[in-house]
Formats: sequence, C-alpha cells, structure tokens
Amino acid sequence: MKKFESENVQLNSSAENVFEYVGNLSNFGKFMPEQITNWQSTADTCSFTVQNMTTLSMKVQERVPFERINVIPDGKTPFDFSLQVLLIPIRTDHCEAKIVFNADLNPVFSMMASKPLQNLVDLMAKNLEKIYA
Repeated sequence: MKKFESENVQLNSSAENVFEYVGNLSNFGKFMPEQITNWQSTADTCSFTVQNMTTLSMKVQERVPFERINVIPDGKTPFDFSLQVLLIPIRTDHCEAKIVFNADLNPVFSMMASKPLQNLVDLMAKNLEKIYA
C-alpha cells in the first residue's frame, strides 16, 4: 500500500461540526477537485467520474466520532484504496484536518498515479480549509 497524505489544514470550527459535515458523503463533492464530474451521493455512499478516466463508487466503512471518517471502494475499482479524513481537535472552536489516501498500486501504475493522487489529497484538504476559513 502506498500512502498519500495532505498537510494538516486549519479549520475554524470544532471537530464535532467538521465531523458531522464530512461524515456525510453528500458533502464530499464540495471539496473534491473540479476534475470530478457526475457526482451522486447519499450520506453513506457516493459515485463520480474522474474526468477522462473512470467512474468510482465509495462508501463509509467507519465513523469514529470527532476523530476520523474511513471511506472504501464500493464495487469494482481499478485498484484497492481507502480514504480517511482525520480530525485533530485544537480548541472547542478550532481543529485541524488531514486527508490520507492509501492505494494498492502496481509499480507501473504507481509511477503514473502518484503525482495525481498526491495532488488529490492536497487539493481536498485545501478545499476543506476554504470551507472553514
């Protein structure tokens, strides 16, 4: 498994509020990159198309209140992966967040996908930061 991690971003909200927001996959579309199209979601599942690539479906595997949300593939995917949103409480009205993407990539695909996947987690974190600026 190869791990891609964003930097910690500062959010002007409590870990509880952010957890409620990101724990609902319907809100994930609001901090995904613009290359994501055909977004469809419920609170527990989502599907989307990565522009000029593939369609993916994900579902919530686990919610640990005010700490993390784990999301895994739902159905057939080109590779196995997991996505986590980690929350770090700082004060009652402030927390940090980090996006972690773990991917089981073969060596050839790893060379092609590493930079886009790192960019994905970085952009998701920055977009989440903008929502709570």
